[in-house]
Amino acid sequence: MSSDLGREPADRRERAWLKFLRHAPESAVQAAAGSVARSRPLALEPGWHFDNSAVDPSPLVRFRRDLWQYYRERGIDRPVTLRWYDGLRVRTFLGNDMSLCLYVGGSFEPNEFVFLDTVLRTGMTFIDGGANDGIYSLFAAKRVGASGAVIAVEPSSREYQRLRENVRLNSLPVETVQAALGSTSGKATLAIAEAGHEGQNTIGDAVSNPKVATREHESVVVTTIDELAGDRRLDLLKLDVEGSEVDALLGGTETLRRDRPLILLEAEAERLASQARTKDDLRAVLAELEYELYVFDSETGLLRPASAPAEPEGNAVAAPAGWTPPATSR
Repeated sequence: MSSDLGREPADRRERAWLKFLRHAPESAVQAAAGSVARSRPLALEPGWHFDNSAVDPSPLVRFRRDLWQYYRERGIDRPVTLRWYDGLRVRTFLGNDMSLCLYVGGSFEPNEFVFLDTVLRTGMTFIDGGANDGIYSLFAAKRVGASGAVIAVEPSSREYQRLRENVRLNSLPVETVQAALGSTSGKATLAIAEAGHEGQNTIGDAVSNPKVATREHESVVVTTIDELAGDRRLDLLKLDVEGSEVDALLGGTETLRRDRPLILLEAEAERLASQARTKDDLRAVLAELEYELYVFDSETGLLRPASAPAEPEGNAVAAPAGWTPPATSR
């Protein structure tokens, strides 16, 4: 009985909140969404997964998820600005995959960002392949400073515009390039994912995720890592290009052999298959370049050597042979 009484005030607040969402004008909901926008501190989150917020019982997270659902059901294409790490601001579009993590749960790929926090230094050059809305580019730009360089590469017109807006919002010197990454330069067809799943755009006729509908197609420019890097030393490369990771690496072999950058990349069998590639193909290219693969351990959030053939399946780090993963106190 005492347990029921303890829940009653929270249940009352939740009922009042849901009533507000049903009857308030959209402008009031927008203001409320901005007022509860919070991010978690930068820290390791062992076992983090994409829908962590679904099982978080805290009232604030539940409220934000209700707001996220409100925007999703109504197809509202109006950003909510979130204050993020280091005073950065990110325009998030509630109702889509990215905001489910970043806005509702308060973090997105936190172990990957802790890794970047340990390895990025002033003056470095960072290429963000598949930049999407640009959160990796913003994070890197803060750390490499004015003496460094960040090149954000995004082919989709929709995501490229959002990338540009986030760069402008933060007044950061990020170089943006509207293009896809491939083994050679040229043109390609890009399948654009339906609203709600932005960032899953894929080279070819269909989006790589069979659960996501292809909304339309765009003709896009294809460039290479070697062309983008030019004579600049490349220190860190991030690749999240929906299965085109192998081709992107093949288009950067001169730079990778010359500079030996660290690589943060996505390696998922289903995505690679959309480009007629496999994880064996990925491992072969990296082995030829004398790189080794590491994965984020689910128990610690830290990097450990990947165990083939199952791993990696998800985000991973490729590093020159003999590299030692960093420890962190975060």
